[in-house]
Parts: sequence; structure tokens; C-alpha cells
Amino acid sequence: HDEEGAGAAIGLSQQLVDMAFYPRAIEDSGELVFLGTLLESVQHGDGFQLLGSLVEVANLDSLTENFTLTPIEIGSYCRAEMQYLKEAEGKQEIDYQLDLPENDYKVYSHPQYLSLLLRALLNNANKFTTQGFINLSCRKDNKRKMLLVSITDTGCGIPAEKHEYVFRRFTKLDIFKQGSGLGLYLCKLIIKHMQGDIYIDETYTKGSRFIFTLPMEETKK
Repeated sequence: HDEEGAGAAIGLSQQLVDMAFYPRAIEDSGELVFLGTLLESVQHGDGFQLLGSLVEVANLDSLTENFTLTPIEIGSYCRAEMQYLKEAEGKQEIDYQLDLPENDYKVYSHPQYLSLLLRALLNNANKFTTQGFINLSCRKDNKRKMLLVSITDTGCGIPAEKHEYVFRRFTKLDIFKQGSGLGLYLCKLIIKHMQGDIYIDETYTKGSRFIFTLPMEETKK
């Protein structure tokens, strides 16, 4: 059964690659890196996760309308995803922190994709942090009527000149770190369809701080 599953994954990967990239030629070296990572991951049994990311990217890339957003309380999603990270990938040397208000904030969002977004950003912070802390916090921007969600870590950080680069498809700053180069690109697609924005805080220099914005409930009629 394992061999059958691997064969199916390899076949599906080829179909997805053809759908995503051809008949145009592969011009970006980052795409070649990704394809190599994809096939290597399939061989090691991790291909289905990569294929899932590729399917999500293909779906969101082709989506012409924003998500249908519903009012939700964001605190429960933050707590659930931080707890999941601690249980699944927690490191003794890291202090996992939540900085949430006593009264929960309501935002307009898409529950499934909000969870995916939080999980991807927390996993990214965890991957590049070996000690110190990872902090997940929320605060209101009353002027813009947006909620700012930030994920702050004490990891290796990202050079200022790479702050835009990391959100491109198939980009990896460290080729020796596990990953497809799709994670942050997928985050950017998700937040775009949730009518928000995502960026790296240039003023924070002790690691990385990713910030994304979501419309507050009162901005919707």
C-alpha cells in the first residue's frame, strides 16, 4: 500500500506540475528548486502535504472574487493554533506567548483560511527560532477600522531587502530548511482574499515580526 500511495503521489505531482506550469517554460530558478523539493518530499513520504499546498495555491491563484466573510471572534482561533503548535512542534527552549485582550475582537474573516493562515505563520516562526519566544498578539487600528495580528519571534530574522521577496512564489532564504517555498506566498493569497494585507515589521530587529490585517466587524454593513 505504501508503494501504491507513493506512486499515486508521484503521478498526481506530475499532473499538478503540468497544470500549474505548462505549456509555458519554467523561467524562474525558484520553480526548479520547488520541483526538486516536491519530488524529493514524495520519495520521503511528505509529498501529500506539499501537493496540498500546491493545490491551494492553484485554487487561490485562479480565484477572481474575495472569500465570503463572516463575523467571528478571533481569540479562539489564536488560542487553538498556538496550542496546536506547542503540542505538535513545541520546543523546550521557546516560550510560546499569547497576548490577547480580555474582551475578544470580532472580525470579518473566513474560518478555515484564517486557521490555515495562523498555522502557516506560526509554523514559519517555529522553524526559524531555536530559543527565546514566539508571540501571537492582536490590536485594533481604530483609524483604519482594522485588526492587526502579529506573530513575533526571536529567530534568525529576515534582511530588510528580502521583506518583499519572501512573499513571492517558490522563494526560500535557506535552501537547507525543509519547506516548499510556498508558505508565505500562500499566506499572501489568503489575506488578499480576506480583504487584508500582510507585511514584515521593519522596525523589529530581534528576529521577525509578521503582521496581517483583517477588517473589523463594524466596517461591514
